[in-house]
Amino acid sequence: MTRLIKALIVEDEPSGAEALEHLLEKFCPEVELLGIAHTADEAQKKIDLLKPDLLFLDIEMPGRNGFDLLQSYKGALPFQFIITTAFDHYAMKAIRASAVDYLLKPVDAEELCEAVMRAQKRLSKKQNESSDTLNLLLDSVGRGPDAPLKRIAVHQHDGILFIDAAEIVHLDADSNYTHIHLNSGKKITSSRTLKEYEELLRMNNFMRVHNAHIANLSYVDKYVKGDGGMLVMRNGSQLDVARSRKNEVLKALTGE
Repeated sequence: MTRLIKALIVEDEPSGAEALEHLLEKFCPEVELLGIAHTADEAQKKIDLLKPDLLFLDIEMPGRNGFDLLQSYKGALPFQFIITTAFDHYAMKAIRASAVDYLLKPVDAEELCEAVMRAQKRLSKKQNESSDTLNLLLDSVGRGPDAPLKRIAVHQHDGILFIDAAEIVHLDADSNYTHIHLNSGKKITSSRTLKEYEELLRMNNFMRVHNAHIANLSYVDKYVKGDGGMLVMRNGSQLDVARSRKNEVLKALTGE
């Protein structure tokens, strides 16, 4: 029998909390809702008392916001968290790096179920967010929307691997997985899609050059002419360039 996920909703708007509660009751029977908190202070008290496995955490709240609540836990977070927000802006790249998921309001039932499923997988592996992961999230949010991401977090079966973005040469799609190739020659496989990494790294001189490839333009040694062409990377990899992206890639490489 699947273990119930004990959850707490942290949401300052009563109508939003009620709507999420209704969706959970209707579509997510594996979630046991412990209660609702309307402020970060109230949430912290309920977390300490009820010890939830999972938070549905709003960011914009009066007084302390959702990130302030997370930052109040100095060690490893004692729960997983799913961000619920009406704002699809700069925080998204950081949230994808460390939160279980994020849901834009109004919350979609299918996306909610998928997020709960991800949380269940993490909880079954006992992969609680570490303080390093939390610091990565807060550091990313603090830099603003147009600042590069210094590191990315890749969840693995035995923990969380932190990778310096500057060490990534290229990323390749493999169905719903992504292979990350480092300057050291190491290859790391992530369960996140190439599309997610495209957004995460968009301010780091990375470019989607093909449906299957993202290249760190800093590691391009040569462009080989062709229908779309090909990039020869410093590690010897050869990446096809999609014909539809050829002009954009050449402009980024030459500055012309």
